[in-house]
Amino acid sequence: MHPESALEALGLTPKEARIYMALLSLGEATAYEIANKSGVKRPTVYIVLEELRKHGLVLKIPHAKKQVFIAKDPREFVAEEKKKIANAEAALPKLLALAKKNGKPNILYFEGKEGFNEALKVSERYMKGQEVVGFYAFVPDLTDAFIKLVRDHTTRLAESGTRLRGLTPDHPSAHTTADQLIEAFGWDIRFVPMAKYSSKVSIEATESMVRILSAGEGQSIIIESTEIADGVRQMFELAWGRVKDGEK
Repeated sequence: MHPESALEALGLTPKEARIYMALLSLGEATAYEIANKSGVKRPTVYIVLEELRKHGLVLKIPHAKKQVFIAKDPREFVAEEKKKIANAEAALPKLLALAKKNGKPNILYFEGKEGFNEALKVSERYMKGQEVVGFYAFVPDLTDAFIKLVRDHTTRLAESGTRLRGLTPDHPSAHTTADQLIEAFGWDIRFVPMAKYSSKVSIEATESMVRILSAGEGQSIIIESTEIADGVRQMFELAWGRVKDGEK
């Protein structure tokens, strides 16, 4: 990632990032010198420098005949941002508890290819290090891009210690992905004859989340609910117990 983009990701505006980087390269400088280096007009530089001072990223050198500025060490800025994230993570359980006070499950809905990808990423935080059980879909004519999307997602889960048991239609399109997952990660996937199971929708559950994916219609749903997740897991166990591995 470009340094300017990295600074913007930490909350700086494009002009703030550009001026801060210009000042870093100059060491210490006047607003005129910063304007020449950054390509930002001098009146704007003064305004942005004041904002950067509020962020704690720029210091004004006292007792100078002209206003001279110096950039704060970027490591200190990153350390402060890390501290903010740590504090936010510490408060997360209380924030989630507030969100659940109404007793209703949290439901997220996504549409289209970008929504499908976003649903995969969002659900990973519920799946990492957990056991996932699922009924997987019959999706013929999978594109290479779709297969790569799912493979990257499952690789991230496997690397985080996620375990998976799944039932999937015994169709070549399902074997394309499932056989690789079985070989690569040792996940337990059983194939069910198409005559008995040919759903085009995947339904998965952890201890606290249910994910429903319909690649064909471009719809994805994430339900955060231990009660609903428990119900889906019980239905899965009933089906799992009736399906023998490799049954035809």
